[in-house]
Amino acid sequence: LVVVDPRKTPTAEFADEWIAPKPHTDLALVLGMLYHIVDRGWENRRFVRKWVLGFEELKRHLKTEGYTPEWAASVTDVPVEQIKNLAHLYAKSKPAAIFCNAGISHQMGAFDTYRVLAFLAAITGNIGRLGGGCNFMHNTWPGGLHLPQTQSQTPTRDHALPVGPDAFADAILKGDPYPLKALVTQGNPLLASSNNDKVRDAYRNLEFYVYTGLFMEESAYYADVILPVTSGLEMETVYMRRDDRAIRWQEKVVEPVGESRPDWWIWIELAHATAKLETRKSPDYWTQEFPLAWKDYRNLWSEFVKHTPGMGGMTVERLRGMSEPLRYPCPDEKHPGVSVLYQDHISWYKAVEALNPSASGRRFLTPSGKVEIYTEELNAKLKTTGHSALPVFYTHPDVTGGHPVLKREGPWIQNPINPQNVTQRVEWDEQVSGALSHEFPLMGMTGRPSVVHFHSVTHWTPTGKHLNGIRFIQMHSEVATAAGIQDGAEVVVESPLGSVTGTAQVVDGIREDTVFVPNWFGPQQVVADDLRTPKYDPVSRLISDKHYDNLYGQQAFKCFACRVRMSESND
Repeated sequence: LVVVDPRKTPTAEFADEWIAPKPHTDLALVLGMLYHIVDRGWENRRFVRKWVLGFEELKRHLKTEGYTPEWAASVTDVPVEQIKNLAHLYAKSKPAAIFCNAGISHQMGAFDTYRVLAFLAAITGNIGRLGGGCNFMHNTWPGGLHLPQTQSQTPTRDHALPVGPDAFADAILKGDPYPLKALVTQGNPLLASSNNDKVRDAYRNLEFYVYTGLFMEESAYYADVILPVTSGLEMETVYMRRDDRAIRWQEKVVEPVGESRPDWWIWIELAHATAKLETRKSPDYWTQEFPLAWKDYRNLWSEFVKHTPGMGGMTVERLRGMSEPLRYPCPDEKHPGVSVLYQDHISWYKAVEALNPSASGRRFLTPSGKVEIYTEELNAKLKTTGHSALPVFYTHPDVTGGHPVLKREGPWIQNPINPQNVTQRVEWDEQVSGALSHEFPLMGMTGRPSVVHFHSVTHWTPTGKHLNGIRFIQMHSEVATAAGIQDGAEVVVESPLGSVTGTAQVVDGIREDTVFVPNWFGPQQVVADDLRTPKYDPVSRLISDKHYDNLYGQQAFKCFACRVRMSESND
């Protein structure tokens, strides 16, 4: 087990090796590994010859750009021998698996980094293989998910919000790309949004806001209407494990508290309430698309399975009768469910036929039926946004050391990866990263403080608050000494946008140039009053909303220029 992370996580404590690159440089690390594997001829030639398109183009690209392990070492600050050893270990292990979570998805270059990680798996024959694969966050559904097509004639949508998740703030405040005046949210986007102070201003400027959620979180206090949602224990539904697509039926354990209702129940009732107030269209415009029968989740799930061929075998009766979960896709009731995606096996080919009838007989759901590293069509598609099928290295502007960065410019265009959104084209900028390092010499990164701390739910139960009620800001002992900070002292982390407080946790298991600030803390923590623990401003106050992946859309939470100092409360 090798863990790649700028800090020594609990998982890294169990690992055979811990590799600590600079934040936001994973793309360089993987390019260096690819170069070394190809240069030494360690690729799985049989798999590449039969199932991969674009290997020769990749090989030339790595050579032309000079993505050697030595180059990768200069960018990532990981010793070159460690990069070479990791490449050798991965290429020679049969099989080998790659697991990623928010560490990659919360980067500006998430799309390109995920692609080059898939290249690693492809050229070594670790795709569609038991014990191998690329297990990426948000990448568990290989096909479409469907309810019946709408029967009503809905308005044509000329524009869509940009792919960046916090673009709604500009739509509210600036009318860009169009004015947004009303908003309905599920959960607590205010706590998660970058440039948090700007998003708060956007909430204040909304004409109408509906909050749906489990708790009275930060967003709820800006709402005109609050619709309480039940917890998972109070609803009959399905549960899916994100890492292996395992779905099981979940029985209701207790009745809902108060007036809380499941999410789907709320949306169906909202449609029927709207039908009573509709003045321009008949009530059927709403009611026929949201049948009251769907309030019973068994009916809703059955309708979903009926219109999603890849789910054909996951009926209510079958799921309720199983003690073990069933893995998607599962096209019929005799199918065992797919344990490994893209496996060269009859069960997978049967699933492919259900997922996409036009791809019948293909192993991979691509035009060629192969892993497409490079094709002219793919390259042209990505070129419209400034990217290419063969990624070129860039990083976040706040990464120290001076590396290529991107700038977004030009009009809004359709995003070829997420066509329902618009985006802007990117170009490589002459400016290099690290411009703020003189005044803000450290690189901050966010993440969960522990496995039990997810979103802000931890702060609404006494047990959760006991386990994770204090924001421990991790820093290296060298950083703490230079700033006169002792372990356990109250500290302030500052970025060009703002500041947050926390308690210093001085460790040696983190890079000397990196500070870890736990996320999902916010000021609306009612349990904190009982336990006399602090209420914190969200870490997203420190992070710019300008930096996000223009294809994938995720904000860059894994790097921001910062500095640390003692809090005045220590005086």
